Formats: sequence, C-alpha cells, structure tokens
Amino acid sequence: MLLRALASAVLIIFAAAAVGAYTFNLPYWLMKHDEKFATEWRKDLSLLQDSGKLPKDWQSLSAVEFNSNDTQVQDWFQKTKSPFAIKKDGTHKLLIVGVHFTEGNRYGVLFQYNWIENKSGNTVGELSRRLKLGLYY
Repeated sequence: MLLRALASAVLIIFAAAAVGAYTFNLPYWLMKHDEKFATEWRKDLSLLQDSGKLPKDWQSLSAVEFNSNDTQVQDWFQKTKSPFAIKKDGTHKLLIVGVHFTEGNRYGVLFQYNWIENKSGNTVGELSRRLKLGLYY
C-alpha cells in the first residue's frame, strides 16, 4: 500500500514537471543566447512575411549588411545563418542595425531594417523590430 502511494506521488510529480516544462517552453530557456537570437529572428521574419508587412523589394536583395556597436550582438549575428536570399541581379540592398537592450529583467535585440535602392542609393523603406530573447544574465 505504501509503495503504491509512493509510486502515485512520483507519477504525479513527473506529470506536473512535464506539464510545467511544456507550458514554460523549457527547451527555449535552456538555449544559448545566440540560439535564442536565431530562433526569434526567424520566427519574427516569418510572422512579417505571413502578415504581408514586408515590401516586395524584400525578395530582390543584392546584399545584406549588418552593423552593431555591440560585440555580443555582432557575435550572435555572425553565428546565425542569414535568412535572406541574395540575388546577383537584386535591385535593393538591406542594411540592418542591431542594438542590444535590457528592459527590467529581460534582454533582447532591437533591429532597424533599411531598404536601399541600388540604382539611386536612396532609402526606400525602413522597419524596426524588437525581439525579447530571455531573462537578463
């Protein structure tokens, strides 16, 4: 009887732990910072594309440049495979500026995207995005 009660208690504890891990997305919180960066960046770009918020020029990029005065954001970016398709005959260049931020106990990256027309050199569009990545470390 005691063994059955103990087994039931252990089973309940494991079930609660599994539900908690699923609810709080434990695998995400255990990722390295650069992995969180890559995951959230790709999710955000998919969200923008699916919602129709990206200009058509997004599909015609000849180059992508990334700038940041924060070495950690530069490191994350360099470790992440670019999600952008580059075309030799692309009509626009994408300039991305990344800034690390902390807000309360959270940290993340603020992106500023600038679309530059190759022919004229003019900025023809811009978009800012803020990605919260995790708890401050």
